[in-house]
Amino acid sequence: PPVNINEFLKASLNDKDRDDRVVLCGRYSPEKNFEFALELAKHMPHIDFTIIGASSGKISNEYYNKLLKIIERKGLKNVKLLRDVPRHKQIKIYSKSKIFLHTMINEHFGVAVVEGMAAGLIPVVHKSGGPWFDIIDRGRYGYGYSDVESAVKVIDEALNNYDKLKNIVIKRALLFDKAIFIEKIKKIIKKIEDTKKNSY
Repeated sequence: PPVNINEFLKASLNDKDRDDRVVLCGRYSPEKNFEFALELAKHMPHIDFTIIGASSGKISNEYYNKLLKIIERKGLKNVKLLRDVPRHKQIKIYSKSKIFLHTMINEHFGVAVVEGMAAGLIPVVHKSGGPWFDIIDRGRYGYGYSDVESAVKVIDEALNNYDKLKNIVIKRALLFDKAIFIEKIKKIIKKIEDTKKNSY
């Protein structure tokens, strides 16, 4: 799908003042599997984790409260849960972070991953679904994990290679931009039209 990445590209301009922060983004919903990030935070107390989520309705609120209880029970001091953050604040957080973590398994595509990449964040995704196959091309433009141990390892690796990878992931995100999507569709339509003309 086309992705509006222009706003997020503004965040990519910040080459200084970035922290070793892992960002997640998505609605507060059980299938997003944010608990996995909390498990990682327990193993990586030196890294800050920020979850930016939209919250509406009973299920969403229950899931948010469940995550708060896990954070309290585990005594996690390095996790922030943010709800219904305005876009300008989200972009500011992205501009001061280095990693975009996607925890949903078998996500269809993952627009949030592309947005994070456009902001200059290195993607770390589960080795399944659209983020792994379509967006980062099986690890060519980011990192994949299958369990807690491998996720900890690749987050450390991504942080160590941040300066080397930043421009590569931004360039990859540009391929999913809405304007490029429209041009691709136009070319496909033209090809179909030309084929029809030649068949008569």
